[in-house]
Amino acid sequence: MDLKKFDRKKKKIHPKLLYMNIDTLHSQIIIGTEKGIKLFDIKPFSKVFSVKGTTFSIVELMYSSFLSLVGQGDPPTMSPRRVFFYNYKEDKNYEGIMLEEGIISLKQNKERFVVITSKKIHIYELPDLKKLETLDCSNEKGLCDLSREKSILAYPSVENAGNLELYDTLARKPMKTIKCHKSAISSIAFNSQGTLLATTSEKGTIIRIFDMNHLEKRKYKFRRGTTNAKIYNMAFSSKSRFLCLTSNRPTVHIFKIPINEKADKSTLDSIISNTFDLGRSFASISINSNSPHLCGFLFSNFESLDNDFLNDKFEKDEENSVVLLSAEGIVYIYTFDPKKGGKCKLESQNMLFKK
Repeated sequence: MDLKKFDRKKKKIHPKLLYMNIDTLHSQIIIGTEKGIKLFDIKPFSKVFSVKGTTFSIVELMYSSFLSLVGQGDPPTMSPRRVFFYNYKEDKNYEGIMLEEGIISLKQNKERFVVITSKKIHIYELPDLKKLETLDCSNEKGLCDLSREKSILAYPSVENAGNLELYDTLARKPMKTIKCHKSAISSIAFNSQGTLLATTSEKGTIIRIFDMNHLEKRKYKFRRGTTNAKIYNMAFSSKSRFLCLTSNRPTVHIFKIPINEKADKSTLDSIISNTFDLGRSFASISINSNSPHLCGFLFSNFESLDNDFLNDKFEKDEENSVVLLSAEGIVYIYTFDPKKGGKCKLESQNMLFKK
């Protein structure tokens, strides 16, 4: 999340914080400041490393000990059109990618690296960074997601901002255009397996979840609320039983997805359209601040990011543990009853900056 885009007079944001993100496995936090970058383990909470001296507009944790970085243009070698890579364990920089346009966002998994600008999406093969494809887009916000498994890319359609284009980056071919919302899409999130895809529109009232194996036959619909909201992020739990969502409203919503359960087709519309209307959130967190937040579901038994995304390390994860990262520089962990839902319980909180 690029915090420079927010009005700090209206939003509570730590004065040192410029960028923040939760990694793909929801096990680590990366932040950018005016003086450098810092990486933290979430549980147990501890600082892994810090680098001083350079300001970045984008900082993403890739895998193992590598970071992908985009500069702010100060100094000139830190161009916002350039991605470079840093191994924090070796304290070594690696040559990266230089583009003609400014870079808005980055996505990556163990097989593909994706660079998004306002007009193009550039797809590279990992680990050698061989360029595979360039896709046209109209994407001022850099909206895009890449599934961790199957390497499916989802991004807004050029012809209709309420539709999504799906692209198979392994087979290197378009898959399908799916109709998502009447208004422009504002947030996109795959689950880890690449079997579910969640979307919201600029209104931020409805969340739609598409079953990638049955795009025409099965989808789910949740209602965040009746008041419009700006969605900050969405994240699935590891087994896709839950989806969490943050916005500019003072509630973090957690929705329960009836995967492998018999959903209640409660209305005639559900029967006709194959859309399961699942109502409102299952659990929630109340926020007493207008600070931007990011959320994710905490994994309980992660060890290290050295083992190729640890696909086999998370069989006993805590799907009912939510990590909440506040732009005020605070990391919260909440839990909820996975059977009854309701209000979440605060388990811990830690500060990213010393007072």
